[in-house]
Amino acid sequence: MNGARRLATGVVVACVVLAVARFALALSTGSLVDQGGAVANAIFVGGSLLFITLFLFVGWSIVSRQPRNTIGWLLLVIPLLTVIALFCGDYATEALATHPGSLPFGRAAA
Repeated sequence: MNGARRLATGVVVACVVLAVARFALALSTGSLVDQGGAVANAIFVGGSLLFITLFLFVGWSIVSRQPRNTIGWLLLVIPLLTVIALFCGDYATEALATHPGSLPFGRAAA
């Protein structure tokens, strides 16, 4: 496995870990159920998972075959930044509003 493929795989793993952690926090903070109904919640969660999965799969496929392809790297970075933003939002909500003081660095996440 070459360096670019390892890095791309690391980005995919980081996205999966952050997405799982984000959904665990979102269940605690209630951010998965504030979209305005069960149908809207299902569309939001399903759309988010579909977006992240497709971008990661296509980006990883491109980068693992053509490591110098900028589009492949962009397709990996976009869901990574999205998952980081969603995770930080739910982390800050948990640490500062839902259960104040329960998690460290809540202000930094906000």
